[in-house]
Amino acid sequence: MQNILVTGSHRSGSTWTGRVLSAGGDTQYIYEPFNLNHKPRIKFPLKFWFEKTEDNNKATYKYFQAQLNFSMSNLINKVYYKPGLKSLANSTLHELKKLYYKRKLVKDPIALFSADWIYRNFDFQVVVLIRHPAAFAESLKNKNWLHNFNHFSNQEELMKELPDKLQKEILDICKENRNDIIEHAILLWNIIHYKIIKYKENYNNWIFVRHEDLSTNPVGEFAKLYKKLNLDFNEKARRYIDETSRAKINDNLHRDSKQNISKWKNNLSSLEISRIKESTNIYSREFYSSDDW
Repeated sequence: MQNILVTGSHRSGSTWTGRVLSAGGDTQYIYEPFNLNHKPRIKFPLKFWFEKTEDNNKATYKYFQAQLNFSMSNLINKVYYKPGLKSLANSTLHELKKLYYKRKLVKDPIALFSADWIYRNFDFQVVVLIRHPAAFAESLKNKNWLHNFNHFSNQEELMKELPDKLQKEILDICKENRNDIIEHAILLWNIIHYKIIKYKENYNNWIFVRHEDLSTNPVGEFAKLYKKLNLDFNEKARRYIDETSRAKINDNLHRDSKQNISKWKNNLSSLEISRIKESTNIYSREFYSSDDW
């Protein structure tokens, strides 16, 4: 059975989606191997946010393989990063589960630019999440998450794949060190979704799904995903969807999913919305119509 990669735009419900797809009990959930904030202190080969991995990168291959299979060195790395009895117990349990679960579900939007490398080298089924550009921008603004675009500009091979306009915008924002959160969100959304469009053109067996569709009809849309991924859509999965999409509280995994879709309309100004719409239209029209604004 193939493993599963859940990737796409960050802030697009990838954690929720990964947890829902694991809730039925068929897969082991593995959290963001490409996330630089969660790296072990030793033998971590990745240098950039949204790193594009080349086929001849043996170090990253070995590292990623260790995330999928029981690895004593990986266990040592985790305990080294977070020492203590609780960390040892959790890390040991996580590693031992790899021996039990035949299928792994890797949730990692940061791995988007290496998704094709993962697909080719490890034979994954790939789920790519997409989110409305204004909702994405509102989410980044709420978190005050600026992006260091040097993580793109310093990746020569990745830059070559981008259109000249995006390359220039990346270099300009790095050179001038601009800190406009909406500008950052627009550029980051365009870079990410340009790549997603290219994946759509090249991989007709990948699954592309909008965050808004999952949020509007969680049971129906996740049932379709379960079927496509050959997972058992059982009562545990249904119950988890209900618990996390109809909640009155709002945290990382519990919310009213339908209300969450459109909160950007209240939290962004009309000028910000117009700016985002105009600046992302070249790529957003692939996924969203004028009615979605």
